[in-house]
Amino acid sequence: KRYKKNIKPLTHCLDIIKQLEPVTYVMRKGSTNTEIGLIADDVLKVRPEYVEFNKDEEIEGLKYQRIVADLIGAVKEQQTQIDELKAEIKIIKQGR
Repeated sequence: KRYKKNIKPLTHCLDIIKQLEPVTYVMRKGSTNTEIGLIADDVLKVRPEYVEFNKDEEIEGLKYQRIVADLIGAVKEQQTQIDELKAEIKIIKQGR
């Protein structure tokens, strides 16, 4: 924390992750290997912070390491939903 400022928690991570579309693809040049990942043009619309640009401001690729923070946030949001549902189920079962 001593090297950072304006620290704020990420919110709506699950909503962001749900908008990303994982795909398989083969690069047009230089390879015949099937890759897995995301399409940078699509990601740009959802989370521009993930997209890497070159000096000419053209899309160069994705900064996949940045996605990890939203993935962690999404898992935490889902766990909160699961815990709430478990509590509701418990109350319903007690009412029987």
